[in-house]
Amino acid sequence: MNLLDKFAAVEIKADNRISEADRLYCTQNQTAYEKAGEFLRKLASELSEALEEQRQILCKKESEFYESYMDHDHLTVRHVTEALVERHKTLIHNIVSYFSRTYSVELDTGIIRDHLIPKAPESNPPYSRWGWGSLTEEQMEANRVYHEAYEEELKEYQKNIHNMVIRYEDIVDEIFTQLGGFSFTEQALNELREKCYNAAHHREWRNESDTEDFVVKKDVLQLTRYSCHYDAGWSTPRWSIPDSTKHILDGIAHFDRGEFNHGHKLFPALFAWDMQCNIFEFPWAEKVRSVKLFKNGRVDIKFADAAAVNEFVDNYLRIKIGGDAA
Repeated sequence: MNLLDKFAAVEIKADNRISEADRLYCTQNQTAYEKAGEFLRKLASELSEALEEQRQILCKKESEFYESYMDHDHLTVRHVTEALVERHKTLIHNIVSYFSRTYSVELDTGIIRDHLIPKAPESNPPYSRWGWGSLTEEQMEANRVYHEAYEEELKEYQKNIHNMVIRYEDIVDEIFTQLGGFSFTEQALNELREKCYNAAHHREWRNESDTEDFVVKKDVLQLTRYSCHYDAGWSTPRWSIPDSTKHILDGIAHFDRGEFNHGHKLFPALFAWDMQCNIFEFPWAEKVRSVKLFKNGRVDIKFADAAAVNEFVDNYLRIKIGGDAA
């Protein structure tokens, strides 16, 4: 069974792992991708015929170089066939980016591309590193036979890759393989917890253990290690927070609202680059009340009560993904 037969034999079934909104996005891209393939194949064929017609009108042999009245830097069969191949990459990129963006999970597009798009054959004659002048007749014949076989293989590859159809279902299967059996939401939570854990700990080189960079005092979570920065060099002093603190705020936003990458929405002032104050209150939040920044780099986050702060710490700061709790 060749490559085209394998793709044709795929049985398309409804995928309950994704939502209707996900499926709509995928099917829209699938249709556009397939229509583009139909058009580009037709364009390549008609362009080849038109250029051949130009050659015959101008009485040029196939081996001769000539400039037709259709020659242009971008109007070539090669550019059209390259677009046929690139659309495979575009479909994979669009669908993987959509799921990564929608569910806040990290996905490797390159691995999926390598799995679904066959690689072109490589031309590597057995005596390619030898100077032509030093080759024996037997070696030159071996190179010739190899080159003929390579040309046939390349021709078959080009035919297959220009006509093959990647299904979005194949891409989704690859995505779930990368998720390791988790759902999108489960994987997103795992990745968020990993970021929060790393932001709240540092590695002690003496005993190679993780040390907590936070303290819980009643209903307040204190981030104690380089959690904010005070810059007095401006006419009006400014404050900023590093990515580690933003990760923890993303965790609090998920704890409060159940949404991923929501920190900049729940705490917009803290994500600004030009903060000019150090005390922030959030009456619209349910489980967190305020945040206070200190010049020594400490950040105090006041929760609704002691139960809330301890629940957040236990579920976001002390869960080490892939290992035991700290």
